Amino acid sequence: MKEATLQTAAKRALERAGAYVENNHGSAHGSGRPDLSGCLQGLYFGFELKRPDRPRKGTVLQEHVLAQIRLAGGWAGVINNLDQISDIIRRWPFVCRHCLGSLERLGEAGLWCPACKKEHNG
Repeated sequence: MKEATLQTAAKRALERAGAYVENNHGSAHGSGRPDLSGCLQGLYFGFELKRPDRPRKGTVLQEHVLAQIRLAGGWAGVINNLDQISDIIRRWPFVCRHCLGSLERLGEAGLWCPACKKEHNG
């Protein structure tokens, strides 16, 4: 599957779930902006899409922008396939804003992500 095909299908899936989604097109200078950004249930997200046959992280600039989104309270990460998007939509907003993994209850104190071992208090 080409990255453009994944991007189109992911945008449609997010829109069907009620999200507002924007396609962000990079420039020749590399903007670092994630391929898809938007809002789902009042919460901002930015997703960088990579081909399923080449799962990897974003460029240094893309990873910096994703980190800035997370620091500002949004959800951001690299998506490699439609199953991952479907899983995020199904679990939203109980998705780790750091690694997009599943969150679990941490007593009455909040939530935590067993994948990246980070606590979430909101």
